[in-house]
Amino acid sequence: MKKIAFVASDYSSISGITGGLEIFKIANILSRIQSPGKPKRFECSVISLDKGSFTISPGLICEFSKGLSMEERYDAIILIGFIYKDISQLIKRIDSSKKIVSWILKQYSAGALIGASCSATLLLAETGLLDGKSATTSWWLNSFFKKRYPKIKLEIDALMVENKRLICSGAVTSYLNLVLCIIEKFTDKSLALSCSKMMLIDINKPSQAPYIMQQRLLDLSDDMVTKAQHWIYANFQNKIDFQVLSNHLGVSYRTFIRRFKFATSETPSKYLQKLRIEASKDLLETTNLNLEAIMESVGYSDTSSFSILFKRLTHLTPKEYRTRFSRDQINQVN
Repeated sequence: MKKIAFVASDYSSISGITGGLEIFKIANILSRIQSPGKPKRFECSVISLDKGSFTISPGLICEFSKGLSMEERYDAIILIGFIYKDISQLIKRIDSSKKIVSWILKQYSAGALIGASCSATLLLAETGLLDGKSATTSWWLNSFFKKRYPKIKLEIDALMVENKRLICSGAVTSYLNLVLCIIEKFTDKSLALSCSKMMLIDINKPSQAPYIMQQRLLDLSDDMVTKAQHWIYANFQNKIDFQVLSNHLGVSYRTFIRRFKFATSETPSKYLQKLRIEASKDLLETTNLNLEAIMESVGYSDTSSFSILFKRLTHLTPKEYRTRFSRDQINQVN
């Protein structure tokens, strides 16, 4: 029997914890149906740095009764993403997690598999175990992650990235795929597939790229870059000369490119490309405009180059994207 520990706090995603626990419960039930008489495959615990109770919502109270133990060993540690209102609060929560980071390192040294989803991938990054390796995280943390952890190769499009006993998964509900991956590693693919069918989880979802949205002014540390972002958002449908924009902002072109890339992790041209594709995604979701009309409205005239860029950024063709995300398509299904 494998011992699994979910690491929690009063700012953890409670659905990530309870959802993960339910999948392991289903795995135990299905395993005993498939192999009568055999013991359950998983024993799960929820552990927290601080014991105590807190109110999730009026009428719903959560209590953590099991604290971190430096002696107890687990086969797998699962770090579930946590809730934060802005980047400054996120940094405070990471910086206050040194004891948890040390505990993770000790568990890993003892042979535990470490899995982290959403913002909790930052805790795994804090250990240094991912240095020189590939990882993924919540897509909206792309710029922040790259700046804070330059030694890690971030694959932001990936839904999940594995490095032997280290597994990262992307945004929010990617914990579902993370848990199924751990079940498969400790048992077999058949049981993981049975769990995915029972709980209607898409086990073959390869990427979070189709779900990525262009961020609006997440990093406000550089006023010049913020002004540039505002200007680009207001004029993205038109041809933009970044040399002219840098002159307008009172800096040299080289300085503009350097500061913009530092703040956003993108060159201005790539930033503009992603913004235009984001606008086209919105039109594919909400209108019946044909592809040519959509291209024209977001500043493109060449169908081939637009389609190639769209697929590179979303891993879907415009037609495939509309089929999957169009509100008209969803309403027809419902």
